[in-house]
Amino acid sequence: MEIVISIASKIVESLVTPRGREFGYLIYYDTNMKDLKDELKQLFEMKDGVQESVNAAKTNGEVINSDVQSWLKSVNELILKVSRFEEEVSMKRRCLYRWNISRKATKITQDVHRHLQKERTFNNNVAHPGPPPMIWSTFKEGFKDFKSRMTYVNSAIEVLKNEKVRMIGICGMGGVGKTTMVKEIIKRLTGLKVFDNVVMAVVSQSPSIRKIQSEIADELGFTYDGEDSETGRALKLYRRLKQINKIPIVLDDVWTELDFEAIGLPYGPHKGCKVLLTSRNSEVCNAMGSQEIFTIPVLTPEESWELFREIIGKPLDYPDLA
Repeated sequence: MEIVISIASKIVESLVTPRGREFGYLIYYDTNMKDLKDELKQLFEMKDGVQESVNAAKTNGEVINSDVQSWLKSVNELILKVSRFEEEVSMKRRCLYRWNISRKATKITQDVHRHLQKERTFNNNVAHPGPPPMIWSTFKEGFKDFKSRMTYVNSAIEVLKNEKVRMIGICGMGGVGKTTMVKEIIKRLTGLKVFDNVVMAVVSQSPSIRKIQSEIADELGFTYDGEDSETGRALKLYRRLKQINKIPIVLDDVWTELDFEAIGLPYGPHKGCKVLLTSRNSEVCNAMGSQEIFTIPVLTPEESWELFREIIGKPLDYPDLA
């Protein structure tokens, strides 16, 4: 019995040496091929599960984690490697090639195992919430680049780019197109990459501080998590806005003077924070400290006629009505 044990131990010992491992590839050919098959089955199931989670996350507008993207890419490359290996196996079935195939199967199995281990570190977390869409991306097309309007758009952009200017106002009677113009200004500023972000809130005739706070917070991608007091909400908004180096805050349809501190706008201390107001009353813009005020006139008769023709969608040519 001792002799048998001694011989067995010698065999095992020889198999763990470099030369023995090479010999083991031949002895354990079937085992190595089965191990690879089992590990690959797990990997394919795992990859399908991760891909389903990724697809669901994308549908929800989430951003896929970089390590998950790298893992999927690496798995796809490994699958191609396995496919080439399977072709090699089908062509080299003779005993002469079993050692080489078994050796490759072992190394591929180790690679597959590493990928399985890596996936387990994800903890079913493949994505994170994406940044909120820039406000301009939600705007519908509707701005007509009439000459009388483009002059004000371009001038407002140049003034906002001036570091010394902190607040400007765009005024005009109701329906003159102030909001549409402001949206175009935002889109163009975003394209120029002058600012890090742009936010907009509608104030209206009966302003609600909580509503203004919520609109700005939504565009910055954060919530108040049950914060009830306006002061607490203002402090949180203030801190968030201070983190952004350059940001214009658009306050649309302002009827009365606003308390920026109560809202949480770091207009004074934060030099990168600018305010763009729209109002029917230029006195409101003046009272709030606008350094530049643009008063928007109605469209010229020619522009009004062109807009009318576009709205009804039919070619008209009645010079007497123009």
